[in-house]
Amino acid sequence: MLSCSLSHAARRIPLCRRLLSSAAAPTAPPSAARPSGGAGPPRPHPEWALSHGAPQMDEVEAFLERRVFKWKATKMCTVCKKEIVRGLVEPVEYSCPTLWRLYHGYVMLKRNCPNQTHVSVVKVSDLRSEERHQVWKMILQHKKQHKQSNQSDSSGG
Repeated sequence: MLSCSLSHAARRIPLCRRLLSSAAAPTAPPSAARPSGGAGPPRPHPEWALSHGAPQMDEVEAFLERRVFKWKATKMCTVCKKEIVRGLVEPVEYSCPTLWRLYHGYVMLKRNCPNQTHVSVVKVSDLRSEERHQVWKMILQHKKQHKQSNQSDSSGG
């Protein structure tokens, strides 16, 4: 038993030395960091950066940092009567209004939305390419509808 613990301790020493030597190694500049935040310094959330006067990110990087809901079950929301489908990925803003308020902290009740256990919040950069394309098309479609409704409101009034 003692020999096992010594060999275990002996196996840990090179790992510690390796970690210490890698910490002293020079790091890549922040411009070479991945947009997913895996390497380099952590980046602020895009909305926070814009509201606090930080330099603006380009559109692609802001899109990759965006949070989306990924549904884990096929159900019907009893609050907003919206049908959710398993595997559907949608931006947080276009989702269930009750769940949106809960995610942003406007409602502090733990069980406010019946479907909150069937959703996971992920970054767009963590999605597969097909899902990213789906989210991008959904955002463009929503912007187009919003633009058309604004034009009809301004011309009709």
